[in-house]
Amino acid sequence: MAQAPAAGTACEGLVTCVEVVEAYVERIREVNPLVNAVVKDRFEEALQEARQVDQLLSEGPGNDCLEEKFPLLGVPITVKEAFSLHGMPNTSGLVSRRNVVATSDATVVSRLKQAGAIPLGVTNCSELCMWYESSNRVYGRTNNPYDLQRIVGGSSGGEGCVLAAACSVTGVGSDIGGSIRMPAFFNGIFGHKPTTGVVPNDGQFPNAQGVRTSFLCTGPMCRYAEDLELMLRVMAGPSVDKLRLNEKVVEHLESELGVQVQHVAIHKMKYSFQIWSAMMSSKDSDGQEAQLFTDLLGDHGKPVWPLWELVKWLVGMSSHTLPAIAIFNVLGLPVTQCPLGLSSEGLPLGIQLVAAPYNDHLTLAVARYLEEAFGGWVLPGKV
Repeated sequence: MAQAPAAGTACEGLVTCVEVVEAYVERIREVNPLVNAVVKDRFEEALQEARQVDQLLSEGPGNDCLEEKFPLLGVPITVKEAFSLHGMPNTSGLVSRRNVVATSDATVVSRLKQAGAIPLGVTNCSELCMWYESSNRVYGRTNNPYDLQRIVGGSSGGEGCVLAAACSVTGVGSDIGGSIRMPAFFNGIFGHKPTTGVVPNDGQFPNAQGVRTSFLCTGPMCRYAEDLELMLRVMAGPSVDKLRLNEKVVEHLESELGVQVQHVAIHKMKYSFQIWSAMMSSKDSDGQEAQLFTDLLGDHGKPVWPLWELVKWLVGMSSHTLPAIAIFNVLGLPVTQCPLGLSSEGLPLGIQLVAAPYNDHLTLAVARYLEEAFGGWVLPGKV
């Protein structure tokens, strides 16, 4: 299957924006029946917005001026269903929310649209964005494009899948315990968990409360490392000034590769999950308990009784997924997942790059270097 064209070709005059969007729409229609990643599309609206872009390009100022004002002009994107995208469902895989439709945009979605991006639709996630797979009773399971029998990771698994399958250029994910990085790894793409607090988290369900706000991060996912920085700049807005984004780091790495790599054994790292779990369930500064997961499952109704849900699950009557019955988030560190090609079985390989707070530029720069060295994303079915 042919890969859809890069969005940048529209601004270069090689193709129209409508042609680019049509190519991605066709790709989604071709691939989605197999992978089940896009759970609701807005193709008609996207094509109308693409026509407006073409009109702007034909009548507006030079491309340099437009690029400064609309850095993502005409770029097709997808959004994790947990984020509000006007007119799209916002269930987070919860059956009790199956009729919830967003009436506004999350802040990051609004910023991306203002920068010229064109959302194609929303993508699947795990129930309440809490698990390592992307399967729920509302939309079903998303399948890995490299092996349909395997999972895509969670909770931003639909995003990871749709990008790996070349159905979108970039996407929006969120991460409270690996939910950007693990799906990016499982699907052989790039994903970045920014320094905590740099990108706004509002406009998603469930949103973090109390101490959990220190862990939740919203960040970009994409096939090419060079797109991470631009997406991060747009999503962060004014907060981007906190980050020292500088591409000259790449030049420094290339000229200083005589560094020695050391294996560091951090023995207490084996307790990272327990630390994360304890922090997730700790009290707020005012002494209030964090919102219970059973309350979230009930979504303002009666709290769910896990044991009873397990009994119902065993006979196929539960509306929840079985998993309902890490440390880098606690530390607030920026982390970039970088693909390193495919294994002998044709499955993605990858590595997580970690830096000190507000040093996102370091992990992004190393990701670009490793992409050049190892080839980065590989189209499913190519090998």
